[in-house]
Amino acid sequence: TAMLVDVETLVFLDAKSYELRTFIDAYLPLLDLIHYVLCALAVREDFGWRWNTDNPVISWFFTVTRSLAGVILSNVLLGVPPLISGLMDATKLTKITVIWLVIFYSPRDFCYSSLEPRSKTRHVFLLLKEVQRAHKVYIGWIEAPTSDSFTKFISAAKGAGNGLIRNIQQIAVGTGTFRTTNEFFNPSPPAKIAILSALAFTFLDVNRNLTYLVVVHAAIALKAAAIAGKPIFGLN
Repeated sequence: TAMLVDVETLVFLDAKSYELRTFIDAYLPLLDLIHYVLCALAVREDFGWRWNTDNPVISWFFTVTRSLAGVILSNVLLGVPPLISGLMDATKLTKITVIWLVIFYSPRDFCYSSLEPRSKTRHVFLLLKEVQRAHKVYIGWIEAPTSDSFTKFISAAKGAGNGLIRNIQQIAVGTGTFRTTNEFFNPSPPAKIAILSALAFTFLDVNRNLTYLVVVHAAIALKAAAIAGKPIFGLN
């Protein structure tokens, strides 16, 4: 009887995981927009409003490269020209550009004020971003160009790209150095979560749907704990 219950539970969880994955996939365009918004906010907050408005072209380019950081990172590691797949996508570029304009130049700075770091809306966006990150890691894993574990891991680890691009930008502007801002030797919490998720999909793929369910819920729980001021394992 216990064995039967366990099997039924696994079947139930497997079905719910598939439903969750399908649901998230349907709303992925919206989650991508939230990701672009958070990238624009990060560029503004990292370098300040004055610097960004004094250097609008660089500010826009920084926002684009952060928004497409996962694609850029995985392409570099897999030997693909890094910017081609992103910059050739006119739809993505248009969305990112509109969001950049809204975050930096909305009347009376209304949009940024509505999304300032302590706002409830920002907190919701951050949680949804973790859902998007986990889903992107899964997509990277499932769509890897070859089936070997290394390629699958690199493709899945694209969720860690944002922090690395941020480091490069800070060094370029002069607000960081290779020693103080080094994503390779001191990865940020989002990068750690992305890498752990990629490892889970690559090496713990006992049941793809169940692994997905665990990864998504773990990512949300870790971010929620950090927002509440009680980070788990120092992941804030």
